[in-house]
Amino acid sequence: MSSMRTFTLFIFSLFLLGAGILLADNDYVISLDGGESFYVNDGNDALDVSDNWTFEAWIKVGSYVAGNYECIMDRRTVFSFYLISDTTEPIGDYAVKFVARDGTSIVASLVSDSLVTMSFGTWYHVAATYDGIEAKLYVNDILADSNSDPDWNLTAATTAINIGGRYWGSYSRQMSNTDIDEIRVSNIARSLASMQTSVDDPPYSPDSTTILLMHLNDQGNPPTYESGTDPILNGTSGDDDITSIDYVSPGNLTMGDQSAPVFASTYPKVLNETPTTLDLAVQINEDGIAYYVVLEDSADAPTVAEVKAGTGSGGAAAIANGNMTLTADIDSIKTITGLT
Repeated sequence: MSSMRTFTLFIFSLFLLGAGILLADNDYVISLDGGESFYVNDGNDALDVSDNWTFEAWIKVGSYVAGNYECIMDRRTVFSFYLISDTTEPIGDYAVKFVARDGTSIVASLVSDSLVTMSFGTWYHVAATYDGIEAKLYVNDILADSNSDPDWNLTAATTAINIGGRYWGSYSRQMSNTDIDEIRVSNIARSLASMQTSVDDPPYSPDSTTILLMHLNDQGNPPTYESGTDPILNGTSGDDDITSIDYVSPGNLTMGDQSAPVFASTYPKVLNETPTTLDLAVQINEDGIAYYVVLEDSADAPTVAEVKAGTGSGGAAAIANGNMTLTADIDSIKTITGLT
């Protein structure tokens, strides 16, 4: 082989980890059935944020209809946080997307499916943040996507934040069979360390940067909220078909395991190298998938998402690419051919 190739691997867990603990110590969550939603309106323009913000919630999706734009939360003409189909291997039950809007047009977006596989019946903490430079999308403690698009400054509006539905003129789109809890909107970009990423984290308390916080413990109709900003949020709130029976206990929980597996000692490694082929050996400590690309020595290092997509940096063509399905603690070997 005329030159050494560079290997970059991204590996992530596919199995779900059970956890029998109470979500954020909360007594109740709201269980939406696809025909229900609730909202908080804009009292003192306190819902308006521009170049610093965080939108977050816990969700447990029971089912999903592709193309229905089933919402976590939405503010008409400003932003949407909703469910989409997962299109990246391994295919999950759904993914999440956060978009900034300029009127009806989407001007910037973040998606979760490049790095996270999401499953029905599993609790996930989802959060979108922007610090004036970079927007980020988190699922639990995983940074699922980020970019520095110049259009992430959100526009001002007089519309409500809707949770569980989109209200655009004469039509609405609702979440399908989804439990939701611990909803928080902030006028700063929250760090990962300041957000709940585990089901045993304590409930949030409102601070001076908390625009909207909903614990949903008092079974309010409409659901009640707290606010700590100045001016304080004092707008009206309401709901569409929320009643006391929609408040359910989270009970024992299943939370997705998104933690990165660990390579076994000396792995990954190259074996049996010839001028045109080599064997790539990988072993990790849990079931998962390894993604790889083969690049020239002089190539720039690709991002994790680019490796998973099978490309070099900036989408450049790779000499070879692929993936390996792995079993925990078992050595797996992939023969890579076509090297010149």
